[in-house]
Amino acid sequence: MSTFVHENKRSLLAFELASVNSVAEAAQKFLVCHKTIYRQLKKPEFRLLVHRYRDQMLASAVGRLTNCMIRAADSLGSTLDSDNPHIRVRASRAIISLGLDLRDAVETNGRLDEVESELESRRMA
Repeated sequence: MSTFVHENKRSLLAFELASVNSVAEAAQKFLVCHKTIYRQLKKPEFRLLVHRYRDQMLASAVGRLTNCMIRAADSLGSTLDSDNPHIRVRASRAIISLGLDLRDAVETNGRLDEVESELESRRMA
């Protein structure tokens, strides 16, 4: 039973470290010395657990932002139908500008992927 409790506390501590900015905050919340946390962080499997939790949190945040971006794009698009010509012009400019920026980012990422693939294939050869 103590092994399970220990593993559960370790997992909770890893989750806390993934979601706070400092060891001091986690130590205060868990009422442990910061040295205890640093000792845990020296263990590769514990660091990996912290990174996994952080990656999951980041993926969740990106999902939420994506949903908001879709709603924002719909909202911006709906302003194209405004009766006010100034609002239509501003919306049109924003959409064109954002569209060009997005296209540039996608193209740049594609080129970067190609360069990385080429470098990797040269390393393997």
